[in-house]
Amino acid sequence: MLIDQTSTAATESSETTWRDALANTKTLLAAIDKAIYELSQNNIRSYTINTGQDVQTVTRADLASLFARRTALLQQIAILEARLGIGKHKQVRQIVPGF
Repeated sequence: MLIDQTSTAATESSETTWRDALANTKTLLAAIDKAIYELSQNNIRSYTINTGQDVQTVTRADLASLFARRTALLQQIAILEARLGIGKHKQVRQIVPGF
C-alpha cells in the first residue's frame, strides 16, 4: 500500500518525504513488474494492477507502455536513492567552512 503523502507524519522532514517517495516508487515498480510478468508468461489477455490506492487494468497491447513506465520508475528510484545517500548512486555533499 502506498504511503499517504498528505499525512503530517510524511512532512516531518525532507528525509522522511524522500524515504516515503522511494517506498511508493518501489511499490509501483513491483506492481508493474508483476503485470509485465503475468502478461508475458501466461496466456492471459488482461491483468489488474492494484497498488492499494489505484486500480488499473492493462492488456497485452499495453506491454510497451508498461516497459516505458518501468524504466522511468527505475530512474526515479536511482534519483531518490542518491538524494538519500543510499544505493549505488550515492549523492556526495561537500561542506566548505565559511572562514
